[in-house]
Amino acid sequence: MTAVFSPASLASPGSGVSTLTLSAGSQTAAGSYTVSVTANGGSLTQTAQLTVAVTPAGGLALTLGSSSVSLAQGAVALVGVKVSVTGSFRAPVSLSVTGAPSGLSVSLVPAAFPSPGSGSGTLMLNAGSKMAAGAYKLQVTASGGGATTSSPLSVTVTPPPGFTFTASPGSVTVPAGSKAVVTLSVSPVNGFNAPVTFTLSGLLGG
Repeated sequence: MTAVFSPASLASPGSGVSTLTLSAGSQTAAGSYTVSVTANGGSLTQTAQLTVAVTPAGGLALTLGSSSVSLAQGAVALVGVKVSVTGSFRAPVSLSVTGAPSGLSVSLVPAAFPSPGSGSGTLMLNAGSKMAAGAYKLQVTASGGGATTSSPLSVTVTPPPGFTFTASPGSVTVPAGSKAVVTLSVSPVNGFNAPVTFTLSGLLGG
């Protein structure tokens, strides 16, 4: 903490007003301090006690509902976004997202919070049906009042849910009056979870 007197002295006869400016550095520990201000003149000394309270510097804190999210091509995912203010911070705060790849659209609702800057919102991720599957790193940023803070978000885009289907054997011979058995195998992929029914086309009558 630094102190500056303006002026630092008063001319004879020693009357007047001076301003004491106290500046707390960013590393000054928060707390209550008692300082002594001394005035010297002639052979006299007078001291005044001054209590100085240092509060934490104002700032921003950004919290995401999840640090990672997975969604399929053509799907939508939502992530909660929360901005908290600390200390004496009082200012509007805007939100932004960087690092989104081609095919992934992002939107923030709301995109800003009015002063004092705290609030909760939602980040919507919409993966295009033709975007490349893979893992991506996004950055969500809150800024305002000269303060900026960011949180990373890992996004994994997967192919849409589906299933593989095989018929074995792929070719059968059925003598008239007899029968043949074909095994039909279905395997879910990418989280597929739904009933599967079978139909047959191209069958000759009889």
